[in-house]
Amino acid sequence: RTMALPAEELAAFRAQFDLGEHVYLACASRAPLLRDTLEVGVEATRRKQRPWQLGADGVESRVRKLFGQVVNCSPQEVAICPSTSFSITIAAKTIAAGVQADDVVLLLEDQMSSNVYPWTTLRETHGVEVVAVPYAKDGDWTGAILAELGRLVTRRVAAVAIPIVLWTDGSGPIDLTAVTAVCHAQGRPMRTAVVVDGTQSVGAVPTDVKAAGVDFFGRLGAQVAARPLWLLLALRWSRVPQYPPVPAHSPRRALLRTHGFCRCRGAV
Repeated sequence: RTMALPAEELAAFRAQFDLGEHVYLACASRAPLLRDTLEVGVEATRRKQRPWQLGADGVESRVRKLFGQVVNCSPQEVAICPSTSFSITIAAKTIAAGVQADDVVLLLEDQMSSNVYPWTTLRETHGVEVVAVPYAKDGDWTGAILAELGRLVTRRVAAVAIPIVLWTDGSGPIDLTAVTAVCHAQGRPMRTAVVVDGTQSVGAVPTDVKAAGVDFFGRLGAQVAARPLWLLLALRWSRVPQYPPVPAHSPRRALLRTHGFCRCRGAV
């Protein structure tokens, strides 16, 4: 899809970045920062001159609140994590507590690795089968996912782990409400968790995790939002009664306890 902007509007948009004469097309992890974002980043770095004051400004609480407004969830359902793969790993470790060998985890062909590797690890540790929905040549990923769920109707599907749009070509968006309705439907062999990587879409595609009913929703700040590397995870606490802690060093575990992750089994 392409979108043409009037010359004046395009010039005003370019002025928000320091691109010079370049045309920059790669907007993944190295997306150019907005000028005002750079200023905020410099100010944040300057604050480390007085580290004893860090955490006293309530910025993390404000970030959780603002993210909750963007995706329609409460701040208490939002945690700040160091990476997309970290947040998806939290989901995978949570789901692992209830899986059996030969349960299915459903992914998309060619989806971003951060939402793949945690599930292939689950295959190695718990014997689940990882199934990739073949590329939807007509762009209808929703139909392809629902068709695959129909084919697996007699199988235990532990999780459907998907993006909203595919990172390689922007195909989608996937109808999360339709997918979740099938995953949570009565009569299936088990309640299927819906795990979503919204990195490529939040800010460009309207997202309502409450209406959609997804169980885990991760989102990185460096993509569409052109913001520093905040990684946010929205989750349903009812799906996280207890799970083994992910971080292996005390400062990060202390941060997770601050966010309500003290429910972790074995946390120190």
